[in-house]
Amino acid sequence: EAHYAGPNTITYCSNFQSIINDVPTKLGVQVQIQQDVSPQAMNPCHSSSEPSDECVFTAVNASSSLVQFATVGTGKDPNSLEISSKGAVPNLVSPYRRKFLARIERNDGWAVTNLAVEREFVTVASKIRGGGSDPSARFQSDTKFYATAPIRGLVYTVVHDPPGGHSFASIMQGTHIDLELGLETTRGTGIDFAADWALGTELGFSVEVPGFTAGSAYANVLLEFDDEAPEGSKGTLGFSAGQSGGTEFSGPDVSVSATTDNGWDFHFTLDRTISSSEEEGLPGRVGDTILGGGFEIVYLRVDTVDIRDNCLKVIEEVQWLPRKPTSYVVSIFHVEYKLIPEIDGLIATASDKDAIMTDGEFGSKSNEEIKSIWKHRLKQSLDDWKKTIEWSSPDFNPEGFLALKTPEQKTKMGEIEAAFDKSAVPFSSDSSVFGRLMKPKIDDAYGAYTGDKDRSDYTAEQDWRDLNAVWKSIPKKGSTASLSSLKQSSLDMDEIIEGEDSDPDQGNTGRWFPNKGSWLESWQLKGEEVGKNVFTSVENDSDAVPDSLFSRGMSDGAEADVRARGDMALDDSFFEKDTVARYIDASMYGSKAPFSFRGGNTHDPKMNPSSKGPEQSIYLTFSGGGHALEFHSDLSSNIDSWGYSWAIEAEGGFGGSRSREYSVSIVDGEDNTGWGKGKSIALEHAMAWAKFGDLEVSYTLGDGDPYDKFVVQVLSDKRFGTPIFRTIGGASKCPGEPNTMWRESGLIIETEWSAGANNKFIPPGQRALFDLMITNESPYREGHIYGLLLTSGSKYVGDFGGNMMDLSFSINGADSLAPFHSLVPLHDVPSVDSNGD
Repeated sequence: EAHYAGPNTITYCSNFQSIINDVPTKLGVQVQIQQDVSPQAMNPCHSSSEPSDECVFTAVNASSSLVQFATVGTGKDPNSLEISSKGAVPNLVSPYRRKFLARIERNDGWAVTNLAVEREFVTVASKIRGGGSDPSARFQSDTKFYATAPIRGLVYTVVHDPPGGHSFASIMQGTHIDLELGLETTRGTGIDFAADWALGTELGFSVEVPGFTAGSAYANVLLEFDDEAPEGSKGTLGFSAGQSGGTEFSGPDVSVSATTDNGWDFHFTLDRTISSSEEEGLPGRVGDTILGGGFEIVYLRVDTVDIRDNCLKVIEEVQWLPRKPTSYVVSIFHVEYKLIPEIDGLIATASDKDAIMTDGEFGSKSNEEIKSIWKHRLKQSLDDWKKTIEWSSPDFNPEGFLALKTPEQKTKMGEIEAAFDKSAVPFSSDSSVFGRLMKPKIDDAYGAYTGDKDRSDYTAEQDWRDLNAVWKSIPKKGSTASLSSLKQSSLDMDEIIEGEDSDPDQGNTGRWFPNKGSWLESWQLKGEEVGKNVFTSVENDSDAVPDSLFSRGMSDGAEADVRARGDMALDDSFFEKDTVARYIDASMYGSKAPFSFRGGNTHDPKMNPSSKGPEQSIYLTFSGGGHALEFHSDLSSNIDSWGYSWAIEAEGGFGGSRSREYSVSIVDGEDNTGWGKGKSIALEHAMAWAKFGDLEVSYTLGDGDPYDKFVVQVLSDKRFGTPIFRTIGGASKCPGEPNTMWRESGLIIETEWSAGANNKFIPPGQRALFDLMITNESPYREGHIYGLLLTSGSKYVGDFGGNMMDLSFSINGADSLAPFHSLVPLHDVPSVDSNGD
């Protein structure tokens, strides 16, 4: 301890004990060490750790007057403190210093004196990114990075996200299998009885010239006589008569049987469901979800503080690990704002002349060779991602689009729309996924029903040929007849099966005959159908459905009520049978419908909407407010199946019978009786399996803000079956969505010196005064709640916050204001005054 004893006189004192008021008083010195050179895990004196007694030293060597940092006998030099740099972690923030700080406290009996001794060190070492510093922790951060890259063109499905904070879409795809085995046995026994009798008479005579003959069982008379006939001819005369009757009894027949069924069935489902983003902050295209095949680029990142060109610098090092295949499900936002920047950053590292890259796969290749190889790989992955999202999720607002000149914008938009049109079709089109799955089934069934062999292989004519071929394949077993000897026409098959020349409208008997107009004929409505259409059959027909209550449009009951109480002049053409549903279907499914503006008067000949005119897209408009519109469609198609069965039967029995015949004179008769007993057994095996392909698509449109509105065009992605959405217009807020009016836009913030204030020269203790002007030019002239945040300007490049952290701020009307603090709400900032200005 140094003492200023007089002019130019300094004395030193190392006394740690003194007599004060005749009482020995122990004086003292305390040294508390804090150092960040050693890693925190093995350094109790680290500034990030809680204060520790291990870092406080109070012992002093009486003879040398030196602080003792270790106890004698521990093998350590008590006169010095050794700091190990083993495992030292560099400081990656310029100027890359680590500190050593000793806070010394001296009590000399009169006063307590403090002194801070600080030294700075530069730790030339490496630090791996991630990981943890506490080896006793159960969990800690990983050190491996995974950058997903796509396999070119391998996209399984894309789910497009609709606009609106509560909107999302989903698709379920998969299969389910039904497997059945029937094991049926039957045992039976029976008894039967039958009897019959018959009784009759026969009478007759015969006269034969020149004599008489008679049989034992009958009398016959034969007369022959001469007449005027030529010589040698004879005439005959005969007479006979008979009568018979009988009775037959049958039964009772009694049988008893028992059946067992030990069969079983089994069902297995294999589905997957993918949905677009349900995060309110990611509506629209950025919330699209892609499921595809790719691989993970696995690597470690190491930062090393070292000297390059006589200056300290952080050297980036990348250690490449084996790449691993994966299936990825990611959002467009993740690709554009996470994966692409990550790969871009790795390319920049590979281009840095000081960077280091290692890869065990390349053995002895140099650093420059490895960087060259990986730079090419990364550029390829970057290009693959850009092409993948461009193909799978068309962007109507690409980056840099607004900076283009008007002709260039038109050209670019034409290219985007052309790509969109190649992917999007109406849901009700034969080209959609649902259409491509269902149309062949409709054609097959309709062809079988109508006998159209161009549509189906299962017509009656083909069935007859198959029947004949199978008949020939079975051994004769006593039957020698061939079906080919019969003519198809002899069975009147056309009349029976196809109902040729029949009138299906002939009252109740019409249900006995097939009617082409009653069968499902088409998926896509072309307007030339004879049969029914999937989307329009009878749901809009009040004759088939009471008040057309299953209509997706307006029911007849609702129409009748609006005509009675709506007090509006209605255009009847909009309420014709299927027209009313065609418009809502066009909005939901992406088809088109005729529409124009007509009528009115000479002053305005296009005032009223009309259901006549050119066909055009019908948009779908929905507002916010918490409600939702949900579309759902699913199908299940038997894609693979087979069934087979066989039966074995055996039966046997015994019985008896009696038969008698008798005759008396001209009366004869007979009677028969019989009875029998028997038993039978039968065994049948039936087995079947079927595999069904399942596809389910749904989307929900909604938004929480009741002032938001969206006008969208809904179509179907013909590649994946998912709905695809194009935002046409609307209004949105927080976040403002692409192609809508941003309701919170038009905010202007201006600052200037307050009147009479000189903010260049501020006297001590005085404040700099500024006027802050906020202008709300909302497009809808709405009042908004804004938040005020005090931060540094974008051009400021100094230390975080600079001297703002040392200043205090206040603003009239606000509760508090601090740099980089939470937002200060400004409550409702109006856009117009009471006069609307």
